[in-house]
Amino acid sequence: MNFNFFRVKLIVYIVLLIASSIASLYFAIASPFWLLSGWAFLLVILSSVLLIRESERSKRELLNFISAITFGEFKNTYKLKSKNDDLAKAFDDLISVYRNLSTEKERNHSYLQTIVEHINIVLLCFDKDENIVILNEAAKRFFDRSNIKKINVIERFDQPLSSIVKEIKGGQKKLYKFSKMGNAYTISIQATEFKLQDKPYKLVSIQDVRFELEEQELDSWRKLVRVLTHEIMNTAIPISTLAGVTNQLLFDEKGNEKDLTSLNQEDQSDLRHSLKTIEKRSKGIVEFVKATKSYTNMPAPKFEKANLKQIIQNVIDLLRPGFEDKNVKIVLEANDGIADLDLDTKLIEQLLINILKNSMDALEKSESGLVKISLKSVDFENRTMVEIADNGSGMNQDILENIFIPFYTTKREGSGIGLSLSKQIMRMHHGTIEARSVEEKGTTIILTFRD
Repeated sequence: MNFNFFRVKLIVYIVLLIASSIASLYFAIASPFWLLSGWAFLLVILSSVLLIRESERSKRELLNFISAITFGEFKNTYKLKSKNDDLAKAFDDLISVYRNLSTEKERNHSYLQTIVEHINIVLLCFDKDENIVILNEAAKRFFDRSNIKKINVIERFDQPLSSIVKEIKGGQKKLYKFSKMGNAYTISIQATEFKLQDKPYKLVSIQDVRFELEEQELDSWRKLVRVLTHEIMNTAIPISTLAGVTNQLLFDEKGNEKDLTSLNQEDQSDLRHSLKTIEKRSKGIVEFVKATKSYTNMPAPKFEKANLKQIIQNVIDLLRPGFEDKNVKIVLEANDGIADLDLDTKLIEQLLINILKNSMDALEKSESGLVKISLKSVDFENRTMVEIADNGSGMNQDILENIFIPFYTTKREGSGIGLSLSKQIMRMHHGTIEARSVEEKGTTIILTFRD
């Protein structure tokens, strides 16, 4: 049987209905044949019943098919009572597609569920009513509970942490320190907000970063001690050497003071040179200590709405004479509609001065020096970025990795705290600073502010 059989049946029922209706009407008019009219009328009723029955069967089978798809009740094959093989095959093919999609969906769900359960990061997802819909094994171990249905339950574990989880916005990242069973923890909390079937959800991840931070802190101290040792030894060794020379000029082998008038002109010159060098090196140590103090005693920022483009322009105007003296061109390119930001104007000005002076030094030997400042807003990330690029000498990778370490410098004159102070200022503004450089091509400093 095929779909043609179904079509033939419908045509037969319709023709039979029409023919019996005409016959019934004809015999009713022709009074001698009124008995035949009754039989014809019965045939009309029978044809109507058969047609309605066939229509209802098709409708019922279609509804059953739709119900099977809706509720996922897929059988091996779909049997039609009307024995319509073509339609049954079409139904079977469609059900097979849905069955495969359902199987793949279940397999992907199982795969993702396995990843979520085995990942060693706390994951919890909750809806706008604070009902938890996902809680992985790491979360159960972290909160020491096998089942948490509401976010409020976390308050029993740690009330401030519960508040952070509730209030943190999508894309934000926060560090939080707390104690658990006598152990100190530092955790990183991040959130992502999304919608599923028009329902808002928040996915929060919590990761213990204590050991990573301790390792970074230890590594930073190693680098700082190395820089401090280098700086102090560069001053202490010459002072020690010159002090020994001065001691030989002023005292004899028995430790008795020499008569200064007995010193020849060359010894007197050596003595004056040694004392001046010791004085200069000592002043260098004093300046170094002052620089250390300025780095560790950074004033708290005073935030106010400010136009970043105007701040940059003010700094350019301030430094323009110095750039012109070195034949360096400086340009500012800014997108329209940059929103005002919460900034400490004085600190941002100091940051820009530090960076632009570094660019000026890098372009000292350049015949066509160029510093290009780009200001733009990244709307989809809710960020404002400043790129300061020069075509100077650039830096190698070893230097690039150390430029933000306090007191690290490759200059003969300089404290080495300019960029480290700049990094500290950006942290105060909840922003970031990044450096990219290629030797003999130039350096780019990227400042990123969160709107």
